[in-house]
Amino acid sequence: MTTSHGNGRKYLVIDLAVEKWEVRQIPYDQYLEYPGGEALALYLWSLYAENLASIVPLSEANPLCFAAGALTGAKVVCSTSLSVATKSPATGLVAVESSRSFIGLSLKRTGWDAIVLLNSARRPTVIKIGTLNVEFTTSERLNGLTCTQTIESLQPTSEERIMCIGPAGENLVPFATICSDDGLSLGRSGIGAVMGAKRIKAIVVSLGDYEILPVDFEAMNDADSTLRACLAKSPYIRSLQEAGSLDLVERAMKRGYAAVNNFANRTDPRLLHLGTQECVRKYSLEGIGCDECPFDCRKRLVLGDGKSLTLAGFEQAIALGSNIGNYDISLASAWNTLSLNVGLDPVSVGNVLGWAIEAQERKIIDWAPMLAWGKTDSIATVIEQTAIRKGIGAQLSLGVRQLSSQFGLKEASCHIDGLEMAPYDVRGAWGTAVLMAIAEPFPLIPEVLLPNVRKNAIRTKAKWIVFQRELMVAVRTLGLCPHAAVAAVFEYGRHGYLKYRPVARTLYSLPSLGVRYAEPRILERMYLGITGKACPTEGLLKIGRNASALLQSMNSVMRTSLSPTSIPLRFLVDPKTNHKERVTLPWKELRTAYTRCAISSKRKIR
Repeated sequence: MTTSHGNGRKYLVIDLAVEKWEVRQIPYDQYLEYPGGEALALYLWSLYAENLASIVPLSEANPLCFAAGALTGAKVVCSTSLSVATKSPATGLVAVESSRSFIGLSLKRTGWDAIVLLNSARRPTVIKIGTLNVEFTTSERLNGLTCTQTIESLQPTSEERIMCIGPAGENLVPFATICSDDGLSLGRSGIGAVMGAKRIKAIVVSLGDYEILPVDFEAMNDADSTLRACLAKSPYIRSLQEAGSLDLVERAMKRGYAAVNNFANRTDPRLLHLGTQECVRKYSLEGIGCDECPFDCRKRLVLGDGKSLTLAGFEQAIALGSNIGNYDISLASAWNTLSLNVGLDPVSVGNVLGWAIEAQERKIIDWAPMLAWGKTDSIATVIEQTAIRKGIGAQLSLGVRQLSSQFGLKEASCHIDGLEMAPYDVRGAWGTAVLMAIAEPFPLIPEVLLPNVRKNAIRTKAKWIVFQRELMVAVRTLGLCPHAAVAAVFEYGRHGYLKYRPVARTLYSLPSLGVRYAEPRILERMYLGITGKACPTEGLLKIGRNASALLQSMNSVMRTSLSPTSIPLRFLVDPKTNHKERVTLPWKELRTAYTRCAISSKRKIR
């Protein structure tokens, strides 16, 4: 057993073109600023990318950088994660994404904080990473295989973990994802296509014998025990334990932020069939645990014939459910599993299908007669065709931005910079619209998950958006599950004040005061534990701020200043939905308020 106090700061640089690799170390000063996860992945991408503006996402000039969370491997609760940064084929912008993943833990246990893939392999290849070496094996025999088939063909030992691409990644579909052997996916921005362009079918990581110990045992143990106690008492975590994030369905139906029929409507009484209560009533659910997490928030849905499949989360259930007229959670879960198996992002799949159904209904296109609202018999076939770009999939694999540019219906093309929107109808979730526009994947917590802010409180939401953006980037840099941060920071807060609902509502409505009580003290102690360096709240938020600023600076060629990008026209001009509130998104006011708050925050945190 090799013991390391804190992270070793070592990472692999692998040149795929010549099948060579070398070990490099992150300088200590950079490590304190970019200790892992999203921040480290972005830093490494900026280090190895040359001539940013001229990089074509699917060319060999586009580095692909993976980084485990700073706390991953340190036996901290809810800390198993992996982040990836690259230039997205969906948006043409630099994208960084994170996911819970056993691969991140295996990487750290093997002695590596990160991996950088440069250039492209000459032939389809599988990379096997160990403690002392990197092996390259040609993999033509795996061409065309699904993720499940690929993993079975590689026959991993109990000490090996795998992440791979399916046919969608091989065929360079712009919303292809990477899947791991624990059933989780990494990336909504076409990262699977980047891996496919590099001709890498799979990455196998052999579990090493590295043990990561805290630099400051007292700080880490105190923070870990406090977080575990907080999570055990959290009503939010308890709701996740029942049926995952499907608890949001009923709330979305009431508040009007569920995507229905390609975002044309905001609610529907049939949404109840996709929610927690109906799911628990109709099916038996089993927990699927994540490593270093005792809460079993992921669920397996047991069907009547004894078969089971992974239960779709809120975003997948709505995208493959109400957004295409389906209200059967078992079907949405089955299509979610199928999408991942062929290497497609399920949320983008649902968005693309929604556009195609509306376009066919309105006679904008005539090549999708098998698609209609609520018609389910052909969906599985269409998903498979999309992954291999055959039949109707040849068109659908373009994504909604290219589809609407080629065929029309741009006003109902729900994407941001080319990335299909997650299924939140932002006419009912104004703050979440801004977060989507600045590439923050988590919905606005005081608006969606713990709704304590009035809907039309624009300036209040703007301040929480800035705080949440900086905080959540720091959370994913540390490698913590964002849901754990919701409970620890937004639901519990400083000295537990936020657990009292009347107090929470008051503080959330006064964000200048509220952010002081949403102090991430637990996260500060964890940073101290893993690095040995004290980090007050301002310092922790600065990590998130600096990583966000780095991302923005690299994307500055296409996006100016701190202002977020535009929002699809449907949300700006069409108040007619089936929800009782007939509103449009006040985008100009939201963007102005956010930009002012972001500039103010930048001045405060130096």
